Amino acid sequence: MILADGRQRITASVLTVVAAMAPLLTSLAPLGMAPLFIVVTLTGLYDCWRQKLWSRFDRQLAVPLLLLALLGSVSTFWAIDKVQTFRTSLVLAAEFTGGLTLMAAAMMSTRQEKRRIARVLAIGIGLAIGLFLIEHLTPGYRSLFGTSVFSPMEDYARLNSLSRGLTFTTLLLVPVTIILWRQGSPIAATLLFLAGAFAVFTSHSLASKLALPVAMLVSGLFFWRTRLAGFVCAVVASLVVLGALPLALQIPDSQTTYDRAQWLPSSGHHRLTIWSFAARNAVTKPLFGWALDASRVIPDADDEVVYIRKIETFNAPIPEAQLPLHPHSAPIQIWLELGAAGAILTVAVLVVAFHRLGACHRSVGLANAPALAAGFVVACVSYGIWQSWWQGTIWISVALLAAINAPEPARDDA
Repeated sequence: MILADGRQRITASVLTVVAAMAPLLTSLAPLGMAPLFIVVTLTGLYDCWRQKLWSRFDRQLAVPLLLLALLGSVSTFWAIDKVQTFRTSLVLAAEFTGGLTLMAAAMMSTRQEKRRIARVLAIGIGLAIGLFLIEHLTPGYRSLFGTSVFSPMEDYARLNSLSRGLTFTTLLLVPVTIILWRQGSPIAATLLFLAGAFAVFTSHSLASKLALPVAMLVSGLFFWRTRLAGFVCAVVASLVVLGALPLALQIPDSQTTYDRAQWLPSSGHHRLTIWSFAARNAVTKPLFGWALDASRVIPDADDEVVYIRKIETFNAPIPEAQLPLHPHSAPIQIWLELGAAGAILTVAVLVVAFHRLGACHRSVGLANAPALAAGFVVACVSYGIWQSWWQGTIWISVALLAAINAPEPARDDA
């Protein structure tokens, strides 16, 4: 978009490039999402500064987010590793501010830019899905550069390495499908969704398998009753965050968990062990937690528990670390590190986000709410919520959706 004084907004152009590369980047080098987020945020900051877009900041969303970062900074006073906590709080404040800035700039895209970004994003997701299918249905593209024979462990690691990329695809699959359909490409939308769903449900990513049905359900709710759907999603998300700690306290010891649910995969069983340990430590500091990013230094976190797992005809002792780096669940991590205060601020963020989508025109809520719901599900069962690559992935997803599905900007600056 070129303004009357000759200045040009560059965020939409940069987001077009990001739309093309991000789906594959998260598959092949997911940690690269952190520097990519920095680069694209700088363009958003440039546009906001030059075009004075600060008034477009979502203040209701910014307040609880920045209070969460402030709480993390204050928690430095009681942190075990004060340097790590303070450093993470600064990074988190920068990520939240940068993400809000990028969202404000992305929402200024024109109708032509919306269509271009949406189509490029669909192509990028399609290429990523193609990569997933090749890896799952064949020896994989890596076999072209080496042996095509993998041991079972190597094969599992090869497929599991794509889980982060599949997460990004899952976040955006339903919204992009809806937007493509709305733009007059129903065949492309249907094919993209079917291929993406097949890739998700044949993958090793349990988080994606949980998130995609939730995204579909939420899209149906928003199509049926937008305002009611926003209210229901806000209530459910709040109950999940507030109920995560008491529910995790009910998890039995590792052996009992296995005996009662032998169908659980090893990764799912380990999650329960981690959540139980984190919850038991969270209740020792219930109000403000152990401090931001303190999960990695919780006492006894590296200690292992052993349970006996039946593998074919013999019993195998399986060791599990009680808390490897982070709890792999955003609600439990927030309870552990920031206590009830952090949980309440997190609820505030979710309530504002879902309320805003419920109050929007149905087309806006329908294309954005599934991504928010899918991201929330993934965050509940995977990754560390403060990891820079994951924060970058979340905010880039937000910016892309803001660019392709925001209300039309005013034309007084055209």
